[in-house]
Amino acid sequence: MIERCIFAFGGNASGAVITCGGVTDTVIDCVVVFGNAGGDALCGIVTNDVTADPLSCDLPGGDYTLDASSPASGALSPCNQLVGACPVECGATPIRDTTWSAIKRTFAN
Repeated sequence: MIERCIFAFGGNASGAVITCGGVTDTVIDCVVVFGNAGGDALCGIVTNDVTADPLSCDLPGGDYTLDASSPASGALSPCNQLVGACPVECGATPIRDTTWSAIKRTFAN
């Protein structure tokens, strides 16, 4: 069983974010999946999953704590429990002006 995990911005272009190695009864519960190179497909028996940005406080700066509006926060997760290892430590992410080029660079290799 895999539960209360965040799988975001990882993987490679050739495969799913999680592979079950032929085990069809793997249970994946209460996870947030988003922006993985090979897609956000999950294997096994999946319940209470959300495909949305987990909204880390400062992902480029290495701060993986969660924004108050994160779908992984205990208040907003699909199972009403904290998802992942990091707590909520910042308020709602402020809106800032940017360009399409800057956004694309965020997701470059």
